[in-house]
Amino acid sequence: MVSYPVFQGMDTMNISEARSALSETVRTVFERGKTLGINVNGRTQAMLAPPTHTNRDLGAWFEAARSVPSHQLPSPLDQHAVDDGGVGACLWIHATSGAMIAAIPTGRWDTPGAHFAFYYSHPGLPRALHLDGWTYALAAWHNRSAAGYDERRKEVLELFRERAPRAN
Repeated sequence: MVSYPVFQGMDTMNISEARSALSETVRTVFERGKTLGINVNGRTQAMLAPPTHTNRDLGAWFEAARSVPSHQLPSPLDQHAVDDGGVGACLWIHATSGAMIAAIPTGRWDTPGAHFAFYYSHPGLPRALHLDGWTYALAAWHNRSAAGYDERRKEVLELFRERAPRAN
């Protein structure tokens, strides 16, 4: 397991704290412009850093994860977790509102008919809302190839860039 050095002046927090307040943590990093170290068992295992450039096309949305196990998504998105066999979900967070959009796999790479399902969540919503139009715009991956879901993931990223709400 790789451990990252803690840079002088870098704040750190443990992984449990980071997960429980993910939206607030991300917003703080975005607003302060400082890197935050994420500790697991007392060692810095990840760093959350502000964007190095502004992506005007996505406004205040930024990609928080490109392939995270669905059961590790923040609540209420984790209610849609499945055994994804390592396919992993994509997660975007709106830096100012805390809203989240996730593309969550509905099964493993070899599950017939598995695909990415999109959900929207906002602080205060008791459960995530299924985005039908986004979900059904993409095909299922073929269970003949473990790389099939990678093709769908590229389409997920393109679809998000096309359809993400632009208002900051």
